[in-house]
Amino acid sequence: MNELAALAFPPEAELSESDPNEPALSVDVQVTETVMEKLQRWADEQRTDNISEELDAGLLSTIGMTVIEEYRIDERSREEWFTEAKTARDLALQRSQPKSFPWPKASNVILPIMTEGADQFAARAYPAMVSDRGVVKGVSTGNDAGVPMIGHNGGPELDPETGGPKWKVPPGEVQRRADRIGDHMSWQLLEEQPEWEEDTDKMMHILPIVGCAFRKTYFDPDMGRNCSVFVSALDVAINYWAKSLATAPRISEILRLYPHEIEQYRRSGHFGKHFDMPPAADPNDNDAPHTFIEQHRRLDLDEDGYAEPYIVTVHLETMRVARITARYDMEGVHFTKDRETGDAIVARITPIAYYTKYDFLPNKEGAIYGQGFGQLLRPLNEAANTVLNQIIDAATLQTTGGGFVGKGLSLHTGTLRRKLGEWTVVNAAGGAIRDAVVPLQHNGPSPVLFEVLGFLVDQAKGVSSVKDILTGEIKAQTMSPTVFMSLVEQGLKSFTSIWKRLHRALKSELEKLYRLNRIYLQEQVSYRKGDQWKHITRADYAEGSGVEPMSDKNMVADIQKLSRAEFLDKLKDDPRVNGKEILRRMMEAASIPDIDKIIKQQEDANPILLMQIGELELKQMSARATAIREMATAVKTLAEADATIMEPFNNWMTMQLQFMQDRINALTADKAGNPAGSPGTDAGGVQPMEASPGNAGVAGMVAGMPGAGAGTAQPAVGGAPGAA
Repeated sequence: MNELAALAFPPEAELSESDPNEPALSVDVQVTETVMEKLQRWADEQRTDNISEELDAGLLSTIGMTVIEEYRIDERSREEWFTEAKTARDLALQRSQPKSFPWPKASNVILPIMTEGADQFAARAYPAMVSDRGVVKGVSTGNDAGVPMIGHNGGPELDPETGGPKWKVPPGEVQRRADRIGDHMSWQLLEEQPEWEEDTDKMMHILPIVGCAFRKTYFDPDMGRNCSVFVSALDVAINYWAKSLATAPRISEILRLYPHEIEQYRRSGHFGKHFDMPPAADPNDNDAPHTFIEQHRRLDLDEDGYAEPYIVTVHLETMRVARITARYDMEGVHFTKDRETGDAIVARITPIAYYTKYDFLPNKEGAIYGQGFGQLLRPLNEAANTVLNQIIDAATLQTTGGGFVGKGLSLHTGTLRRKLGEWTVVNAAGGAIRDAVVPLQHNGPSPVLFEVLGFLVDQAKGVSSVKDILTGEIKAQTMSPTVFMSLVEQGLKSFTSIWKRLHRALKSELEKLYRLNRIYLQEQVSYRKGDQWKHITRADYAEGSGVEPMSDKNMVADIQKLSRAEFLDKLKDDPRVNGKEILRRMMEAASIPDIDKIIKQQEDANPILLMQIGELELKQMSARATAIREMATAVKTLAEADATIMEPFNNWMTMQLQFMQDRINALTADKAGNPAGSPGTDAGGVQPMEASPGNAGVAGMVAGMPGAGAGTAQPAVGGAPGAA
């Protein structure tokens, strides 16, 4: 099926007092049964038929003609953009048409400038959007400290086993629920919806060429799962000057259905019973597809003066309505009071959004369709094609030659073609044959054309951000890492801004899928993460906060991620940061699989054990301090004892040295002729030492030393002259 089944109607409508600025709901307003029944019946998700079966043939005919006429109005409004997009597509596919100028079948080579730009973009965007870790990340908001159970005394109820509180909502449950939602939706997109990743790959190649693409998100009751399919912008007609999808008066999608699909829809009730099989679209092919227009628009089918949002499917050729279904749910219907009668009337109805628009670049005219390389590179690509073909044509003329032949030279033939080893008989009146043949001179390709071609190609690469540094043609070893990273950053400036637009559009698409899971998911389903099967419930989506893409909107290149990881590597040992989280991010940047199996999971420490370890460390530190203090005291005592002993010894040694010096001086004087026994000297000519308290102590200490006896000169005590 091609549209989303509507939501179930709540048991009781909530209404509000009239407010001219924002109509709200109020419970004191009684809604008329006719409006209530119609809105409820048409928004019932269990319906198998469609609203068109309740309308008369005349109204259906009017609706069918209106849909086709307004679809053609929107097509005419975007005609110029549509032509440019198709031309860009042909350039990217290198489709060439036979040329008749300057001669039939002249050179018509197309340079792959646009093709290279699109492929380089897809090569960076597709892996960034669909990473190894998944696609979707659950978002947790609010307090995640848990909700304790309240006891009879009004305080938290305690758990007798742990001594802590009993939890109604355990701490961290909000984040765990968000993780389950992210894992489940990633599994849905990559496993349950195998077409999603394939369409993503296709869209990343088409988007830079056309400049715009769409994703249509809905629940398919036949398949029993969500669908989010790629729709080419060429098949979605919107008024060119519409401000946005939300405010556009209508959105028309071109559907191509084969005859067997039409019959299947008729039998299943998707198409109304009144819709007969149209005649063959191609008389020569009975299986040729038929073109339908599925238009998301507003119609006043309940005849209350307010146009409600619907989806109308009409056969293009016959203008016959095949299906009409509601494009709203009762959550989006808001009532208010009529100011004159007081009756309940519809204030507004918020339509359900099915389409997500992906833009490559914003439209420079402010229109709704984005722009791509088709609008930016087409003039440069066509100019480069012209120059290249002129070079080839000039070389062709120079190689093939040509010229004029005089009438006097008869060859008996029209065109002259020579074979190797062949002699041709000619009628010539004598003289040189070359005098009757005048070849045209062709100079060949101009060197200026080569320079112009190189200039155009460089300009085109600059526009498409396809630089040598990004395509891997420049070796990083030839430049410093700083210069290399600077070139990469500059080359990715334009691409990063485009990636942010894609990231924003992907978030909008994921929010649509999140809403569908909240409505249509079974009470409990299983999904796989790695080798394990896990479970999730619809209540998780009802209580969850939301989702966002797993990819980083600020980074698209692996080298950007690795450079950030290297920066974090310097901080992993800093006690102020979480080293384990830094290690995880570094491995994610390097695309290491099974990170949870590599990083060692540390168990929570036992607080009692930590207290005992702390007490033991305090005791060890106290004992160590006591030992150090006792050692310091002993060292001080030894130092003081050494000072008491060594100071007199040093004085005695000084006196002995002085005594020996005086003795040497005296002996030197005897040799010079001084008489022995001169006054003031002893028998040896040495003056005796005077008694002093210090000398007495030294003398006593020396007397007690080993080797002190007869024959050893001892200073006299009390001033008596000593004997040698």
